[in-house]
Amino acid sequence: MHHELLCALGQMTKNLGLLISGAVLFAINKNSPRTVLFCYVFQDSFYLITNLTCFLYALKKTKSQADEQNQISANLLSEDN
Repeated sequence: MHHELLCALGQMTKNLGLLISGAVLFAINKNSPRTVLFCYVFQDSFYLITNLTCFLYALKKTKSQADEQNQISANLLSEDN
């Protein structure tokens, strides 16, 4: 998975969270202008969770690639000796 796709995933989840929370809160309480404020709280929460998940995935993937590179380097050095 490319890093650009991970960044776009956060924005898509943010917008989806706003859409879902807006629809649910509007169905529950149609006459309250404060409904919009709660929608933004849900939107930002979804965005934060998605970005943290993507960050941890990218960190794990990068760490595993670095471990593979270290192993390859160690194997090459041991063959030279």
